[in-house]
Amino acid sequence: MNPRPDPLEDSYRRMLRWFPPRYRQRREEELLSVLLDAAAPGQRRATAAERLDLLRAGSRAWSQEAGTAARRNPGPAAGIAALAATVLLTSLPAGPAPAAEPGTATLPSRFAGYSLLTGDASTDPPGRAAALYQQGLGVELVDFPQAVVVGAQADEYRRLDLAERRSSPSQQGDPAPMLLSPDGRSVAVGDLSGRPADVAVQDLTTGEVRTWPVGDAARTVPLALSPDGGFLALAVSGAPAHEEQPPGTKAALHLLDLRTGRVTTTDLAAPPVVAAWSPDGTELAVQQAAEGSPRPGETTVVLGADGRTRRHLDLPAGHRLAGPGAWSPDGRLLATGFGTGAYDASCPDQGCLVRPTTAVPARPGSTDAVPLPAVPAGATFLAWAGADRLLLAATDPPAGTGAESVRIDALSLSTQEVTPVSSIPTDGEFAVVRLHLATADLAPAVVREPGEAHRGRWPLPWRLAASALGALLVAAVVGRLTRRSGTRRTAATA
Repeated sequence: MNPRPDPLEDSYRRMLRWFPPRYRQRREEELLSVLLDAAAPGQRRATAAERLDLLRAGSRAWSQEAGTAARRNPGPAAGIAALAATVLLTSLPAGPAPAAEPGTATLPSRFAGYSLLTGDASTDPPGRAAALYQQGLGVELVDFPQAVVVGAQADEYRRLDLAERRSSPSQQGDPAPMLLSPDGRSVAVGDLSGRPADVAVQDLTTGEVRTWPVGDAARTVPLALSPDGGFLALAVSGAPAHEEQPPGTKAALHLLDLRTGRVTTTDLAAPPVVAAWSPDGTELAVQQAAEGSPRPGETTVVLGADGRTRRHLDLPAGHRLAGPGAWSPDGRLLATGFGTGAYDASCPDQGCLVRPTTAVPARPGSTDAVPLPAVPAGATFLAWAGADRLLLAATDPPAGTGAESVRIDALSLSTQEVTPVSSIPTDGEFAVVRLHLATADLAPAVVREPGEAHRGRWPLPWRLAASALGALLVAAVVGRLTRRSGTRRTAATA
């Protein structure tokens, strides 16, 4: 054998390292000798053609090695093959989100119950949504809280994994602050974790997430999305949720332009609690905390899209805006009522649900406030469904704990009649809170008969666990059959 430079030999040996160990032990020196003898004079490294040939030969060697191992141990080999196939199939990209036609959003007459097998919205987008809610409470260790989005036209259920991933330790497992857009096509998710906080918006038709920083804020809570999805009203604070606010530190209202990323700071003197955009998206009604109000007794103002105050609203004593969907579709009225909790920036994240007892005029020169005496005790405001129709939520049964469902009822302002619309089962264990509806397409509130719940692909941990169990089962069955076959052959030869 003619002597060759060391670099060429090293190049061949590096390629041969990819062959199976048994094969290299038997034939590496033989292959190396052939390669060196066939090399051109002055050659210092393996050519592209030689690399391709060695790659093909190595693949064949590994295939033969795998076949030999499978014949010797068919059970484990079958299990490994089943595991690989299952992981591959469950990791393939999900199909496109269900097609959605504009203006046809519906609610199921009964929502599906809680399930740990509900897939993620990020990997399997549900398409346009009709509802967003939290099911299960983080304070109960036996519960596994979920943020759930429900399809606007089909029985698509997905976990809003973005809100669950952005949860902070102070929330004890509850999802981060979240808000459904009026058209149901996107969700905004805040941040309570500490500096630097930001806000994320996810497109429910594609799963795409965009994130915007908000200065040096430590906590952000989405309050209201404009009907066209262009502006997001945010409660922004400089102290994390689990820390006390430093003296003089209060939540401020920021307006985020989702098209440009520009943040507009408003000049409100008191922390924002609830905000609601007008139907045309030109004005924003803001409920402020009573403490620090610019004028005693007036805690509600109307801002323009530029963040400047346009006028003050006189609400009945003790009333507050009913939530981000408080503005009626015709722009005349704002739903108000007695609040269910203290004034603070976390209220919108908890629903800001109030018992709506009055609809006040939203513009100067409007008629007097409209009383709503027929609202059932314990009912809370969800959204408008037409110019004279409200959607309300109430537990069923209404008294105490152990409620089996949350009812959604419709209240007619003209007839004062309350009619059932839908319900969300809780089974007495998984409470439903922070319920948001896609307000833009709820007029009239059309109800569909529920079909089979489509939950998308199982969450990744469940898919991997099922794959591992399936592989173990296949390995056990194949191994048992192989041992039986070997026993029979032994008996036949004897």
